[in-house]
Amino acid sequence: MKDELFEARHAVIELMSPGVRSVLDSHYRCVSAKDTYAWFEDVMDDLIELAEVLPPVPFYFGQRANCPLCGCGPNSPYDEGFALPEGLRMHLQGKGNARQCSAMKAALALARSHWDDKFHPRWSPEHEAAQAKVKARRGKEIQYLISPHVAPRLVDEGMYPGQVRDAESLAWAEARLVDLGFKYEAETRVRAYIRETPNACVYADPRQSGSISFAVLLKPIQKGLSRSESRRVPIGSFRILDGRKKDIENKFAAEVASAVKELAPPLKLVASD
Repeated sequence: MKDELFEARHAVIELMSPGVRSVLDSHYRCVSAKDTYAWFEDVMDDLIELAEVLPPVPFYFGQRANCPLCGCGPNSPYDEGFALPEGLRMHLQGKGNARQCSAMKAALALARSHWDDKFHPRWSPEHEAAQAKVKARRGKEIQYLISPHVAPRLVDEGMYPGQVRDAESLAWAEARLVDLGFKYEAETRVRAYIRETPNACVYADPRQSGSISFAVLLKPIQKGLSRSESRRVPIGSFRILDGRKKDIENKFAAEVASAVKELAPPLKLVASD
């Protein structure tokens, strides 16, 4: 199954133009784990440069382009192409209201798989030492439950250096969550920030500097799932930037409503006699 998934992702990249493939295959040129930290940003810059600018459209300011990977534009009948450069960058990242480019997801998965094998082989003494270090940290450090379907995470787990909030910024983010009506739950060393709506349960992740991430799950929350079953649970997500000061509650409510609408199963039409 793992090999089939790898082949499917690789097939997606093979469909790209030679110029785009060269950019995406650049992960092979990372010679150290440190090189991988800037790879995604460099790739996005290169892809934005490769994007073909669309003809000017009345009432739009600035240049716009469809994604050079998937060929898509915004999921809106009123917009043509993504604004350059930030609109396309958000699409490639999956930030804000943008759904992340599926081809970019495949490229990221291939890159991370390659880096895991190259820099952190599971059978190496280095990997075993890193795992032992994480296990020891879990026994004494605070962890964050960012979804009921994933294990609690350390404050810097899954993040690049420089992305993690310091203590002061983390306290500010936690205060913002309280203002948004989130309940703080703590069990031993595990923290969770949860807010329930009539149709959904929202988990907050305040660890990353610059924004707070939210995971939206439809009610009722399924429990006791296996790891493979948990991966298949649909989860909506969005972020609210730290710099946003006005209408935070309205922004939050709109994002949750949008996520619930996307997650809700389609209504089954019943044929009339």
